[in-house]
Amino acid sequence: MLAVAFLLTVVHLVRERQFPTIPPVAWLGFLHILVLVVVTVFGPYSELGVPKLRKLLWFLGIPLAATIVNTPRRLSGLLGAFTVGTGILCLERCIWIPLRARSAVSGGQAETFVRELIRLGSMTDGQMLMLGMVVTLGAIVVCRTAGWTYLWWVALLALQAAASLVNFKRGSWIVGTALVVLLLGLKRRFGLLVLVAALLLSALAVPAVRDRIGGIRKEFHYGERWMMWWRVAPNLHEKHPWGIGYRTLTNRAIRKRAPAGTIGPDRDHLHSNWIQTWVDAGWLGLVTYLLWMGWGVADGVRLVRKTREDSEAERTNALVLLLLIVGLILNGLVEYNLGDAELVVLYGILMGCTAAGLRYGRTGAVAELESRGLRDVLK
Repeated sequence: MLAVAFLLTVVHLVRERQFPTIPPVAWLGFLHILVLVVVTVFGPYSELGVPKLRKLLWFLGIPLAATIVNTPRRLSGLLGAFTVGTGILCLERCIWIPLRARSAVSGGQAETFVRELIRLGSMTDGQMLMLGMVVTLGAIVVCRTAGWTYLWWVALLALQAAASLVNFKRGSWIVGTALVVLLLGLKRRFGLLVLVAALLLSALAVPAVRDRIGGIRKEFHYGERWMMWWRVAPNLHEKHPWGIGYRTLTNRAIRKRAPAGTIGPDRDHLHSNWIQTWVDAGWLGLVTYLLWMGWGVADGVRLVRKTREDSEAERTNALVLLLLIVGLILNGLVEYNLGDAELVVLYGILMGCTAAGLRYGRTGAVAELESRGLRDVLK
């Protein structure tokens, strides 16, 4: 659908003789991509990386969103559509995945139901659900302020929480909790904050949840991530200081540089955006990545400040956009979510929407009138 939207937008811009909106965050993204392309093409493993460079095209979502999500109403529609998508994902996580786990146990392919659920957990789904809960909570805040019914949103939030729980991804649990606390704290919804705290304490009553959280200590004490970050990555960077190229790292190369049995047979990345970028494109790639992400966050902060005098919906949507970007970046500290196409699409759309908000944010009413072509009314 992103590709379809891109093609239709190009046709529209040509017919109307208009130029696309390319905000500064998009130019920084293109600069980082240029570094990755050059390092990959001239790097030691170009035959592995060059065919995968097409994955970077999904970052076209930045100028695309900046061009077409040009009113508060379009932004609200986009966020609403995202929550619908996470609702569908919840049904898969709460129904289809447990059925698969049960079938595996019945067929003797798994030891226990819970272990199989943990094995079937998805890093991508965990982050989607985490972001979906933030958007849904934002909708609840807006509805409560306006006096609208919000029971549907509460039901969706409960479904998202249940799906996140059975997904068993600790990184999204921790980051999601931080985002929810920030959102409710900044919006001064302390009653909801107490309710969320009670739900979190209830989740800790589940033994499998406590075991997963307790396993974090092992992960960072000579565990898989510790080995990749402190042994494999420095070794690779020392051998290739300018980088090995985009998506050229293999499981064999990782396991060769770590003690036997410490790295899984399916690992082909280093479980961290900034460490993976450092290995892929050296210090130059890491600097451009940090500048790019930093600008995206700064855009979000500027949008929050700009909408302080606007409606509750616009203020909340601005804060939600900022938290979604921060959530992806924080999860990227312990996961390589820049290598996941679904999440790359989200990075682009969120940054593009934030940049667009800085352009149309005079007032919600004016933007809505302009979007409907009622310029005579404005005059």
